Amino acid sequence: MEEILRDLYWKNVETMDAIRELVRAVRIQNPHRMVTQMSKVTACLTGSLSEFAQGYPYLQSGGLPWEQEALLSEMKQIAKAQEEQDFVLMADFYEQLLLPSLQDMQNAILALEIPIIREEWLTQNLSALGIQDPRLAGAIRRYPSDAASVKDDSTKYALEPTTIGCFTLAVASGTDRRYLCSNVNPIEEARLFAERVYRLEEERYLVIGWGMAYHIRELLRMYPEMDLVIVEPDIGILYHSLSCQDARDILEHVRILWKPDWRRIGSDLRENRELVCWEPELFCFQEADIRKQFSDILYRKAAIEDVERLFYQNTRENIRSCDGYVDALRPMIEGKRVVIAAGGPSLDKNLDQLKDKPDDVILIAVGTVFRQLLTKGIPIDYVIASDVQMFPQIEGLERQTIPFLLLASADRRVSRRYQGKTYLICQQGYSYAAEYAKAQGYTCYDSGGSVATLALDVAIRMRAASIAFVGLDLALDGTRYHATGTLQETLPDFGYEKVEGIDGGKVSSSKAFIRYRLWMERRITQPDVTMPVVDATEGGAKKKGFTVMTLHDWLHGKDDTES
Repeated sequence: MEEILRDLYWKNVETMDAIRELVRAVRIQNPHRMVTQMSKVTACLTGSLSEFAQGYPYLQSGGLPWEQEALLSEMKQIAKAQEEQDFVLMADFYEQLLLPSLQDMQNAILALEIPIIREEWLTQNLSALGIQDPRLAGAIRRYPSDAASVKDDSTKYALEPTTIGCFTLAVASGTDRRYLCSNVNPIEEARLFAERVYRLEEERYLVIGWGMAYHIRELLRMYPEMDLVIVEPDIGILYHSLSCQDARDILEHVRILWKPDWRRIGSDLRENRELVCWEPELFCFQEADIRKQFSDILYRKAAIEDVERLFYQNTRENIRSCDGYVDALRPMIEGKRVVIAAGGPSLDKNLDQLKDKPDDVILIAVGTVFRQLLTKGIPIDYVIASDVQMFPQIEGLERQTIPFLLLASADRRVSRRYQGKTYLICQQGYSYAAEYAKAQGYTCYDSGGSVATLALDVAIRMRAASIAFVGLDLALDGTRYHATGTLQETLPDFGYEKVEGIDGGKVSSSKAFIRYRLWMERRITQPDVTMPVVDATEGGAKKKGFTVMTLHDWLHGKDDTES
């Protein structure tokens, strides 16, 4: 009886996943995938029904909540909709009738308390792993006794069946407890993840986090020949995941780094290995700085992904429409003193001082404050912008003739509608723009993630004699995070961290602001930074390495090169 019900249980897992794929094919209206999946569902259902016929008497004794005839009735409704080619209704029946019935069947099998996990899986998996990495296979094999000698393993890891039947893993660290994958359908979750992170042009991947390996299997489904390296420092996670599934199809095609050298991993990334991270597992990493670094990388990659289409469209149009490349402006900036007006709330305090700037000081205004500076009658030399949808910042000002420095992926409406000169800036880290710059022999700039970081990099590479910032708060003033009169002056107060302020106290800063500040602090330590970099901001966060000075003193040439 146990073997029959166990076979039924795992056949149902396969069947429910196949049904989910079929439903999705119908929803996205992909007829080729739909035909393929209908054949797969038919084969899976045949297997499930065969196993069900043998196991039905045992399920009845376990209190199965519906009769066999109910399942047959559901199948007839699905078959009729399919015969009439009403595929939308067919998908609805699969989703609303058959899937819940199969889930009930899984619960009924679990209620009988038979062993669902096959004992041979771990042995088979370790044999397959031992061919490639005998040391790791041996460490996993010894894990139960090693863990028992330290503490009770059950307090840290818990395997739990999901709604469709395969397992998820909960990991406890101290008082915190997290799941490594979905409790409902981790296979579908993994498939969505793989479809998101897979890149047609990439062959080499570095995956941070083995998890339950569902996402790894789905990545291999996308491209079985990919060069796939997995970083998994937690032997407990490997042990539990390999004990509850047959993972031989994965282990034959991947390399697992279980004692990671993080410097080597950084080298892999520099060698253009695509980074993929199973984010729930970052919780398990003991090194706080490593967790933070990967969290920051993931945030930046996700931000790019969310606007990937806009990035491409904007870059294509800006290459066509800009009047020139920013390198052409080097003779006008090299050897000059440059003040960059950022959009922080403290700009209100010293904005008027910019009216009296000496003629030999170059003022670069970020697009956020362009309108405000014009209204105040402040002489602007250049405007710089990087946001993908920043046109509202200049809408109504299209007839201005102040030159615009435009990041390649910035809002294309600027280069198309602005009547003044526009100069393209191609950025590192975005291949389309970087490859164009390389082909043309142009300098490729580091955007740093914000318009202020971009402005700093441009001023450095243009070899300015001195660089000063105003309005570079990188912190909040109450709920204000931009200067008065900008389109985004306030922000709800949530999720902020306290950081050291320029006046010695504590100020609230967001994760994004902290990321930009750290980038700037690193940037000014690089060998090409031979000029003083001054923070003339009247408030905000303290920036390590910046010289703190009033704008008045800087404008009058009192640069202090000591940090």
